[in-house]
Amino acid sequence: GARGGGGGGGGGQTLVGVPPRRTQSHESLFLTRAHAAVAMLAEAVCTGSGEARWRNVLTRRGTAAYEGGESIAAARALLQLRAMDAERLPVELLAPAQRLYRSRAGRLEGLAKLSEALCAALTACEADESSSKCSYSTLTAMLDAYRSRVLALLYADECTSLEPARKDVQEAFFAVLREVREVGVPTSRVREQLELVDDLLACLEVAVSAQVVHNAPALEAELRAAFGTGGQGPG
Repeated sequence: GARGGGGGGGGGQTLVGVPPRRTQSHESLFLTRAHAAVAMLAEAVCTGSGEARWRNVLTRRGTAAYEGGESIAAARALLQLRAMDAERLPVELLAPAQRLYRSRAGRLEGLAKLSEALCAALTACEADESSSKCSYSTLTAMLDAYRSRVLALLYADECTSLEPARKDVQEAFFAVLREVREVGVPTSRVREQLELVDDLLACLEVAVSAQVVHNAPALEAELRAAFGTGGQGPG
């Protein structure tokens, strides 16, 4: 059943499908606006203990991201933590955080989300019960669109620092297209090649975001204070 949901008598609708965990709505893809609205309602009616749980989740998430070199994810968790205490939201963090999100690292992170969706679709199509429902022409078009966006970023004039990865990424995509051309449909090998591209782009994201954060002393200091001691810092 839904928390805080459900109309009373008189034919009122009962809210269903609310994520079982409060934080799950922050990580989910919703099928409809109604589904998202139900999840947001569940968030709104949570008690103070729910806020404490969400704060702990953000702290753990930020610490893991910081220790893994994922500066964008760590900065996102930091701002969410500070936003929970409005009087503690440092205005001086907003500009460097925006520069981080809009940097090449932010664009690489966005491409990683597209790859996650592609890999999930490919995995679903490998299941016997789903293979007959898959539109392989659509998947192939998605692969090609993803390839175009990745290469457009890597070969952009302002992204010369990404040049060392161009050859490896290009070869991985060539293997993907060759597999599709020879077999006729995307296979598990295509997913393996996409994961190789993901690894290369993740390395680039870590390197670029680390440089951006290093050039923003205020943001760097806040991240270190919040997450640099295993999550035991302030916040």
